[in-house]
Amino acid sequence: MATISLRCLEVAKTIHGNSPWELGLPEAASQTWKKGAILTLNANGYVVEAGADPARILGVACADGQNLASNGLKDCLVWIADDNTVFVGNLSGSSVTELVDRGRGYGVVKTGNNWHVDKTDLTNRRVVVVDLDPRDNVGDTNGRVHFMFFSQFRAMSYTS
Repeated sequence: MATISLRCLEVAKTIHGNSPWELGLPEAASQTWKKGAILTLNANGYVVEAGADPARILGVACADGQNLASNGLKDCLVWIADDNTVFVGNLSGSSVTELVDRGRGYGVVKTGNNWHVDKTDLTNRRVVVVDLDPRDNVGDTNGRVHFMFFSQFRAMSYTS
């Protein structure tokens, strides 16, 4: 089987076939995330890159952070994590795709500049795999999966 090149998170599709919910929100100062980063809101309501095992996931960055001198000088575009948007990302850590990945919950992890689905993290689950990416084969290392963020961690729709 093949080893798939690691890429940034992106939108794969939407459930209803519409465009994904893309929202411009004020960016915090000094943000240098890369496109595909998992984003959240800080205590003051500005967009920042999430840390490990994020408790509130706003969504995924549509573009790199702008490294602004002050909070809120410009808006950044975010693909909002909701119940309509399906994202695509690589499995991390030399994990291989398997048919049983569908319907399973995994964590997320940042490796280098990119975020990935962490198949080895069954404790801090943030996503559910809804399908395998058709561009890759079962058994591929770092294969891509289609996933959605669990509702309880979505900043724009979580339940508690």
